[in-house]
Order: sequence, then structure tokens, then C-alpha cells
Amino acid sequence: MTFQETAKIMAVFKAAYPRYYANIDVEEARRVTTLWASMLADYSYETVSNAAKALIVSSKFPPTIAEVIEKIQLLTKEPELTEGEAWSMVRKAIRNGIYGYKEEYRKLPDKVKTAIGNPLMIHEWAKVSADELDTVVASNFMRNFRSQMKSKQEYESLPQSVKKFAEEISAKMPKLEEVNERNK
Repeated sequence: MTFQETAKIMAVFKAAYPRYYANIDVEEARRVTTLWASMLADYSYETVSNAAKALIVSSKFPPTIAEVIEKIQLLTKEPELTEGEAWSMVRKAIRNGIYGYKEEYRKLPDKVKTAIGNPLMIHEWAKVSADELDTVVASNFMRNFRSQMKSKQEYESLPQSVKKFAEEISAKMPKLEEVNERNK
């Protein structure tokens, strides 16, 4: 989104929340618009405009940049898998987990696989009593799944430039396997 498009969005906010923007001078308005433009540069004008409209009809106060980005993600993302749905998939995989754990693991979505860790977990969970499976294992899995989904959401809300910087730093860091090899 360009500076001019951001200025249009800010004008809409000013019209919707006149008291909040009443005492802002031209220089401060330029700084605010520049900040918003840099933070929303990865999104199209139409997407930000739709998010702004959705926020205006649901909030008595002007939104923050974070709220706009959250609304953009809500409006543009496909529905996320809930922790309950993910556990349901895992529970189904566990039914065939003694002998077919590798195949069952392959069938699961990547998000669920990440929360499980590795195929052997399905095999191990298949050996656990039903009571322990439905309480302890389910609770631990759902907590892990929820945590990973939150981390993913936080990462996705970062500006593209920050993601690129993080990826560059990560690429320069030694991999765990390399560190283990060196320490042998």
C-alpha cells in the first residue's frame, strides 16, 4: 500500500473518529501516516480498506496497526484447524497406531504433524490406556498445538521486511545437526 492510499485510510479513520484526530497537526499526521504506510506496505489498499471498515463498525475507538493487521488476517485466511479438530485427527490415527503409525502420520496435515513431533509418538500413544490418552496426552497435545498455532500467527503478522531479516539471520545460524557433529 502506498503513502497516498494510507492517507485515504487515515482520512476515513479521522471521519469515523473525529475527536481522536482533532488535535493532530499536519506534521504529526504525516509521521503517523508514514508509520502506518510502512507497517501496512505488504497489503493491498482494498484489503486494508475492508479491514478498516470492519473495525469501524465494531469498535468505538480508532484501531491500532496491530488490530488492523489482525483483522486483515481474519478476513483473508482460510479457517484454522482448532485444537479439538486436530486432536480428533490424532485420535483417529492412534487407532491404527501400533502397526500403521508411519502411514497414519503421513496422512495428517503438516500443522498436526508439527505438534506431534514424529511418527513414533503415534505408536507410543497407541500403547497408552484410554483414560490417560483422553486426559494427559490430549491435554499436552492440545497445549502444544495451540502454542504452535499462536507462534505461527504471530510470525505471519510480521511485516515482510522483518520476516526476510529473520530468515537471513536464521540461514546464517548453524543447524542443530551441524552443532552436534562439531561436538562429537
